[in-house]
Amino acid sequence: MSAVNGAIIIRLSEGASIRFSGDRIEYGTAIKDCPEVVPTCFKNLEMETCSFEFVRSVIKGLKINSAADFGSFFEYGLDKRFNL
Repeated sequence: MSAVNGAIIIRLSEGASIRFSGDRIEYGTAIKDCPEVVPTCFKNLEMETCSFEFVRSVIKGLKINSAADFGSFFEYGLDKRFNL
C-alpha cells in the first residue's frame, strides 16, 4: 500500500492494484506509482493516531474482505479479523 498525492494505491497479488482517488476507484495492472506522501492514519475505535509504517506492517499479506468509504477516510476489513 502506498499513499501518493491525492490517492491511495493498494498493490494486490499478481501485479494487480486498486487506486482510490477522489470519487474514482481504478483497478488493474497498469496503475503506475507516483511520489509517495505520508498520510494521517488512525487505529482502534478511539481513532488513535498511528504511523503509516505500522499500517503497512499489519496489512501485508492479508486478504481484503470488505471496504467502506466514509468521505474523509477509508476503512478496510482484512482477513475477517481486522478493520483498518
